[in-house]
Amino acid sequence: MKLTPSAIKSLALPAGKTDHTHWDDDVGGFGLRIRASGNRTWILQYDHAGRTKRITLGSSSEMDAGAARKAAETLRARIKLGGDPASEKATAREEAARAAGESFGALVPAYLKHQRASVSPRWYVEIERHLNVQAKALHGRPVAAITLRDIADMLDKLTETSGPVASNRLRGTITAYFTWLASKGILTTNVAANAGQAATNGARERVLTDAELIEVWRATDGAGQFDAIVRLLMLLGLRRDEVTSLRWSEVDLDAKTITLPPARTKSGLEHVVPLGPQALAILRVQPRRQLADGSPRDLIFGLAEGAGFRNHDGALNLLRERIAANRRAAGVSEPMVRWTLHDLRRSLATGMIKALEIAPHVANACLHHSVTGVAGVYIKEAASFEQRRAALERWDQHVARLVASKPAKKKVVVPFRRRA
Repeated sequence: MKLTPSAIKSLALPAGKTDHTHWDDDVGGFGLRIRASGNRTWILQYDHAGRTKRITLGSSSEMDAGAARKAAETLRARIKLGGDPASEKATAREEAARAAGESFGALVPAYLKHQRASVSPRWYVEIERHLNVQAKALHGRPVAAITLRDIADMLDKLTETSGPVASNRLRGTITAYFTWLASKGILTTNVAANAGQAATNGARERVLTDAELIEVWRATDGAGQFDAIVRLLMLLGLRRDEVTSLRWSEVDLDAKTITLPPARTKSGLEHVVPLGPQALAILRVQPRRQLADGSPRDLIFGLAEGAGFRNHDGALNLLRERIAANRRAAGVSEPMVRWTLHDLRRSLATGMIKALEIAPHVANACLHHSVTGVAGVYIKEAASFEQRRAALERWDQHVARLVASKPAKKKVVVPFRRRA
């Protein structure tokens, strides 16, 4: 197909794909890349020094098919003469960053210092992760040279790998960061403010089936930190950061509990979490690491001195790939419907209520939802620690039975008979 203005109007993503490139028949390597977010980008793919490379020509909304084709032909002529447009573009950006001295990454520490004094500790950790991990691709760029397209591409990629909610949170952090830079006279405009939000289609309702929970559990059958994190999330219903930043000082192996302080919970209240047999076993085998000076490291997961496990997105993508490989080996061609770590939390609550017939207010209390008013008082009074321990232990055993392919046990209701 020749990519003409009329032809591209009918192009769409193939079923089941989130990213696909339609190639032009006339100009080799020239194509239109379409993503699930709706972003359409002209690209040129070529070989140089034994490697396949790509360079972005522009958005289809800003560059028509004729202009994109002409740009591709011009670049192909340079490539035939030994040029390497992608490397030349990257080198130019790096040189500009060094010359400017005010790169995205170089200015982040000052902004984080400002934020540390004005936001909660829990949200500060999120901001730090957004800017230092998720936005790392922008670190070497001068902030004044970062374009809306740069930000949109990064957000589109995060939407594909981590979902729209994560993308929108990163967008909010970068917008606030650029607003602060403008207040310091470093920027004159905030290009991030014009970046569109990813469609979330309302509140997420993804609940993993029993078969999917088994797949996730078996795909994490290893010694890696992330394997342990995923299994703890599945067994305890905690939020991601409550596990990835878990500390030994919060764990009592003898009492079989985790005690999260107010600063580490979304509700701002202490949360004591009972540990079932499998969760307890996972924590018992975690190594006790040391800091550089030889002192004990309080954080259970992660390797950095002052932070827990950080590479959630990359590790989750690898886990999804392992699940896909396991499916292919079993002769199943369909991929697992996309899921996130937070979906494990929702799956626990749903499974408790539907499969184990645990009272909804007890399941809700296990998640430590912040409920105000009369309902909040009722939950605090009715869902005792003993009830939560019994519920989480039953869920722990339920997961064990699933993995062992044994049927789940439900409560036996004995009918009341009147005396004759």
